[in-house]
Amino acid sequence: MQAYRASFGGNVRKLAILPIIGPSKPRATHLTRDFINRTTIKVAAYLDDQSGSRATFEFLVFDWFRLTGMTDEQWATVGHSFGLFDLARPLITQGLGVDLTPFTHFALVIDDPDARSAAWAPGKPYLHLSAIDMTPALFAHELGHMFGANHSRLDQPLGLNEYGDPFCIMGAEGGKWSFDDPSFSFRKEFGEPDWRFCVQCFALYFDGNPTQKGTCPGAAIAGTGHATESSAFNHVLRHGIPSGPEESGWRLCGKCFMLFFGSDAGQSRCPAGGGHDAGTGGRNYALPRDIPPGPEQSEWRKCQNCRSLFYSRDAERSRCPAGPAGSPTPHVTAASSFNYALPHDINDHNASGPGMIASTLLGCGWLNLGQHGVDLGPALRSRPGEIHVQLRRLRGAPPGDTPQPPNVAFADGLANERVLIEYRARDAEWDRAIPDSAPGEPGWVLVHLTSGSPPHVTSTLIARLSAKLSSTTFIPEAFLSLRVVDRDDAAGSITLRVRSETWPVFGAMTEKTTLAEASDVSPSVVSNGERIFLAWKGSNNLNLNLLVSGDNGVTYGGKHTSRETSEFSPTLAALFHTVFIAWTGEDSRLNIAEVEFSNPQPPQIIGLKRKVTLAEKSPFRPSLTSDLNGALYLAWTGEDNKLNIIISLDRGATWSGKFTFRETSDGGPAIFSHAGGRLFLAWKGSDNANLNVARVHQQLASEPPQTKIIAGLGKKATLPETSDYAPDLASQDDLLLMGWTGEGDEELNLAGPMGDTSGFGKRVYASESSEAGLALTTHNRKLLLSWRGSGNEHLNVASVARLNRVVDDFTTGPFDFDIGSVASARKFQQGSMLGAMRMVRVSNLSPAQTARVKLAIDQLNLVLGPKHIANLAVGYGLREDPLAPGLGINLHEGGADRIRVMISHVAGIGVYLYAHIFTPHRTHYSSAFVGAGPTEFRFADFAGQGAMAGVDFTNVTHILITFQVVGSWPGATVNSPSMTLDAIEIRGPAGA
Repeated sequence: MQAYRASFGGNVRKLAILPIIGPSKPRATHLTRDFINRTTIKVAAYLDDQSGSRATFEFLVFDWFRLTGMTDEQWATVGHSFGLFDLARPLITQGLGVDLTPFTHFALVIDDPDARSAAWAPGKPYLHLSAIDMTPALFAHELGHMFGANHSRLDQPLGLNEYGDPFCIMGAEGGKWSFDDPSFSFRKEFGEPDWRFCVQCFALYFDGNPTQKGTCPGAAIAGTGHATESSAFNHVLRHGIPSGPEESGWRLCGKCFMLFFGSDAGQSRCPAGGGHDAGTGGRNYALPRDIPPGPEQSEWRKCQNCRSLFYSRDAERSRCPAGPAGSPTPHVTAASSFNYALPHDINDHNASGPGMIASTLLGCGWLNLGQHGVDLGPALRSRPGEIHVQLRRLRGAPPGDTPQPPNVAFADGLANERVLIEYRARDAEWDRAIPDSAPGEPGWVLVHLTSGSPPHVTSTLIARLSAKLSSTTFIPEAFLSLRVVDRDDAAGSITLRVRSETWPVFGAMTEKTTLAEASDVSPSVVSNGERIFLAWKGSNNLNLNLLVSGDNGVTYGGKHTSRETSEFSPTLAALFHTVFIAWTGEDSRLNIAEVEFSNPQPPQIIGLKRKVTLAEKSPFRPSLTSDLNGALYLAWTGEDNKLNIIISLDRGATWSGKFTFRETSDGGPAIFSHAGGRLFLAWKGSDNANLNVARVHQQLASEPPQTKIIAGLGKKATLPETSDYAPDLASQDDLLLMGWTGEGDEELNLAGPMGDTSGFGKRVYASESSEAGLALTTHNRKLLLSWRGSGNEHLNVASVARLNRVVDDFTTGPFDFDIGSVASARKFQQGSMLGAMRMVRVSNLSPAQTARVKLAIDQLNLVLGPKHIANLAVGYGLREDPLAPGLGINLHEGGADRIRVMISHVAGIGVYLYAHIFTPHRTHYSSAFVGAGPTEFRFADFAGQGAMAGVDFTNVTHILITFQVVGSWPGATVNSPSMTLDAIEIRGPAGA
């Protein structure tokens, strides 16, 4: 057996690689035993390198075997199922005369047109591997499972992308940054390269001779050669193989260098005169014909007149040598021609890499946290905490002694799972396809959540940060901030400042309004961005009621009492500006309708329309939410007490994709879409009062396209909090918040962040109580609470005071303007921002594209043309009159120690972010390269990487924040870079 051996606890994996073919189908590839053997040697070298020579691995590649002892019906039934090996094993043993008992694992390399990708049989030691898709990267991925590796997942708004981490071999082949290895080419092993499309005559010609280009019938000067272009495929033609799915008999004409069908030589026409001539001893080329769409280039045809191969798209522009002299004639497709599909050297079977992430190395047992890592937990669990850590670039598991600096940093107790931090960068080996993280910056800092111990350590990529100095990010899953503070490229190391933030502190309840309306159950409240809507069931009656506020909650009016009735609370949700209501009817069936209202001030509720009644029933109130992509989600507790979700993709007209969870409740749940579409579910326990919250994972179905499917719940967090009523969820400042009425005392509670963090901040509003649940929403970045009072049943609405100072939440607007190429413009606007005036300046650096700045409700948007760059600056305290006084404010008031910039969207590689604070005699600055999310500039970081700790910001005259959206550089391109800015704030150390 071919062996890659090392000491690994004496546990030697012995792999039999068995290439097989169905009983009668022709082969789909021409892979040889030698090629598979060399592929496996390359994979074994990869695993040896990544494991630090810990991967014990022996293998033997057997010869190809056709399963003639199996019927076509059996092959059709089990050929692509995991029952195949049980039927094939005795046939292989007998047919090849081999003993398979010494082997511990088996890989079936299946050569069949319908066999694709690869997978291990669940709980079994055998692997199905498609011969068509057999790349070193795919094989290394599958053998990673043999050593205990799990898939490397990516956190996305829909949920966990099972294969989405591009930094690991355990990601999806189409998603990870694997690279092409020119020394290991599938097509060149079985064919001849350097066949090109001629841009003059549209024929296929041999371009392998640098000094001879044959004779082209479309050349401007008669008798000269063919020409191609740099973007043309380098086609690879197979030769010397028997006829099968290909058509053999194609030849190279030694006079004109065109490919022609050899049997038609007598009827052919050559541009060099006479007919085509293959000479003697020429190769017999075979062309794939009439095959399903794939990586090959189709639409190649045989010409009826000259019998050469030409590209048939835009055939009227082609040139055939069969036309009269001086009168060009296009090629004509022969009636006997097939649709030929030519292989080319793009997407070749030679992909390798990338290396493994730390979580995967841990799962395989090749990385040891005690030996190769550093524990940040003790310094960070006592919030706030801070530590500087130097990390060596991770390039597989270290082969021997404890490395200095360490390869990975980890911390427990910051999130629901362990936090792992690693540093990766492009190199000459397995990570050479990793792109730059910023212009000229090849390094990345990766943050994963992981759980368990080897084997099968899970991983989820939750943050990736440029290794560029001053880059920063905030990780809401752990309430953690990272900043790159130093680099040592010679040593291949990076130094990070890691800070655990204090849990948020919630302000006092303010602006309380007690309405004359009453209910014997909890209300529901929602904002559509312009108005606040309140819904409830009447007191001592079952009718549903609605109110609306058009003045940001100062007054509520426009009441509507519906004929619809319910024993329970209704629920509201806003889909863009449309408001929907859902309720449980008296027959226990669930109902959804659109709320119709008038726009003039004061607004008026008109009624309900487009009501839909579902077949599903509930003994409690339902919950309704929407996401940014236009989907509505309805959650409820079934009559069996199990939690359920159903989805509408057509604004509530139809509902499908019902998913029933195993979790149960004896109350109604709360569902909420947060942070770009991340879906969360909260509920009180069944037969207990404990509150729970969990992430709802989704995925997109392939049929029909873009249909969303509920895929299950993430890790459930059971809070040390209890309630007799259902909780509610809302989002503010990128925090997922939960509100509830306390068990027994009936006091109102507010807590956050919920979700993946290991803890949260909480405030109890003991002066207020309710004998029902608490309802939450946000309106113009303000958090609103609504509840039914204890004893008096009157409805109340109040807001929670913000502890931070808002520089600008961009509610003043709207405006928009376009900036021409290589130009700049600025605009001043008065309104509700710091200093009562905002300056916006745009400098468009694009040579040929327009930049557009648009201020909508709550957001400032910058949109660029393809691959271009612009600077956006927003300033406060600046005036059109340069002699006018500035702000003159103390930024330290209330214990503030940072500026926070909220960017909710980036379409591009990233954003260069610069913060300038002006005092009477000095300008202070700080910068970072960031992506979407909150970025915090602490005052101590201004003017020189922390050297100005204690800087005097008691008299600030101006604040200027500048953004440069980056769309492309070598190795990374985004067609239309853009950015959305949500808010700029001054914050205190409590994270509020």
